[in-house]
Amino acid sequence: GLVAIANQIGKPQHLAARVAVGGTRSTSTPALNAHANLLPSTLRLNLSAFKFTARLCKLPPSHPLFPAIQKCCKHTLRFHHSPLHNPFSAFPSLCNPIETIS
Repeated sequence: GLVAIANQIGKPQHLAARVAVGGTRSTSTPALNAHANLLPSTLRLNLSAFKFTARLCKLPPSHPLFPAIQKCCKHTLRFHHSPLHNPFSAFPSLCNPIETIS
């Protein structure tokens, strides 16, 4: 699941932070991330999922996925979620209208 993916992403990130900062093998991951200005891997995954969902919400009405996205926002399913339902159930605040700043 998500924990395994976060761990798989976290290992190379720990190695890269250790090389960038010059830390030893015993240096903790949160300390390395703080010194290298990196987000923890779980937060990076959540941020990328949030950005993906926000991009889906900004699609124009002429886009072929627009009706399916509107349907996912209006109805929350208990069973048999489609891949489009999952990001909207994780971030329900994005189902509200998004203001366009011009």
